[in-house]
Amino acid sequence: MDLNKLRGVLAERRITQVKLAKALHLSVKSINAKLNGKAPITVEEANMIAKIADISNPSEIFFADSVA
Repeated sequence: MDLNKLRGVLAERRITQVKLAKALHLSVKSINAKLNGKAPITVEEANMIAKIADISNPSEIFFADSVA
């Protein structure tokens, strides 16, 4: 998972952690942990994020090897 790319896409689309948390029915703290790699993003959450952020090729983000 390429969290840097995901955070970049969210920033480009002006989707804040608060907006994402509301859309996913999670706390901002949970979203922050997920976007910082401290908690896993489930397949269902990945699908919802892809729809919310209108990501045309989610496999580039969610199935990419991140360079840490």
